[in-house]
Amino acid sequence: MTNPTDLLQLKAGAFSMITSDFAAGTTGSMLQVWKSSSTGNVASTLQAYTAGASAYGNIALNANGGNVGICTNYPLFINSPIYKTVSEYINYATL
Repeated sequence: MTNPTDLLQLKAGAFSMITSDFAAGTTGSMLQVWKSSSTGNVASTLQAYTAGASAYGNIALNANGGNVGICTNYPLFINSPIYKTVSEYINYATL
């Protein structure tokens, strides 16, 4: 990569962080970030593992406090998703 846009930029592949006691298949935790494909408009994945990456783990967002927003820059509550209600998608006049 000749012109990275960030201090750390990876081209394809996955990025992993592991605990100091990590032993594949047995002990330790891993957090892995990857893209679902190396080209195109693809999904980004964030996955936690335990037991040496042999089991899925939990992900904590703002574990020490604060609000978490989905589709908003200014979350007002602990979990503050912004979404349309069902009634905004249904035209009751046609039912």
